[in-house]
Parts: sequence; structure tokens; C-alpha cells
Amino acid sequence: MISRRQATFIQEGSTYRIYDGDKETGHSSSNGIFIDDQPIDEDGHILRNGDCLVIGGDPRTQAYMTYYNPDLY
Repeated sequence: MISRRQATFIQEGSTYRIYDGDKETGHSSSNGIFIDDQPIDEDGHILRNGDCLVIGGDPRTQAYMTYYNPDLY
């Protein structure tokens, strides 16, 4: 269900930008990453405290992760 290269995280200041798949090769993951029911596009997504990331489109096999920035505590 989770790809070998599901996501790429690149630090931007005190947070991270997430890209779907392998940013170096430009290959997207086979099952996608969604935030607020929207897929992450080629520009990526700057993570905000509390963002819920959903991996996969099939509700029976989805994985959920929540981003927390320790610098904000």
C-alpha cells in the first residue's frame, strides 16, 4: 500500500514541504498522498501543524499521519 518512495520532505525554514513520490526523479507514488481530500500536486505542500496526510485512495487500506512541528510547542 505504501510505495518505496512514497514522499519527499524538503526543509523550508522551520517547517517542511512534502512532495508526492520521488522529487529527484519526478516519479509520483502509485497511490498518492492527500491533504484535505486534495492530492498533493507537483508544487508540493508546505506542512502546517496539524495537517493530516492520507496515503492511498482506497478507504479500506489508507494510512493516516498527522504532522506536528515541535518548534511550535
